[in-house]
Amino acid sequence: MRINNPLAKQQISQPGPLHGGAERMDGTAPPDSSLQLQSPELTDWLRAMRDTPDLRPEVVQNVVNRLANGEFSTAKAVEQTVQAMLGTALAGR
Repeated sequence: MRINNPLAKQQISQPGPLHGGAERMDGTAPPDSSLQLQSPELTDWLRAMRDTPDLRPEVVQNVVNRLANGEFSTAKAVEQTVQAMLGTALAGR
């Protein structure tokens, strides 16, 4: 028995881009509701996050200055730290 496969010589094209220009197998574009476009605000926010360094020197310098001034050595600072730690521990229960 011989089986003839008319699709055996058919060329399969590579899929199109996934973002914005996606096409269906029949070559038509999907309806607008299936496109996932980022809002300008989200795009700006993502760009700002990428441009922000993981370690910000001005924040580190601020902490160094506060340590040097003894801000974290006061009874009030100790109490705030204990409350923050206990609040976090109690919230996890």
